[in-house]
Amino acid sequence: MTINLIATLHAAPALHERIKADMNQLVPLSRAEPGCLQYDFYAINQEGAPGIDNTGGDFVVIEKWQDGEALQQHGASQHFQAFMTAYTPEQLRLTVQVLAEAV
Repeated sequence: MTINLIATLHAAPALHERIKADMNQLVPLSRAEPGCLQYDFYAINQEGAPGIDNTGGDFVVIEKWQDGEALQQHGASQHFQAFMTAYTPEQLRLTVQVLAEAV
């Protein structure tokens, strides 16, 4: 079963440029993984849009995986683990929303 998710990165402001640089290395490695169907990295526009407030976070990754096994392998991959352990919990917090078909 395909898994779609949104990973939100909540980062210390002083680390935004470093996180962007690290993610620019992580994205192509993640896209090359077996079972990765989508892995797109975005900065959240802190200004939002007229009449719309952002819900929080600094960056998001929109992901689509072939199945749960592919997602688990990504979470255990050397490049993902290296990224996550490069920051303390105070510097970077990751929240994940798994999406379900609404219709």
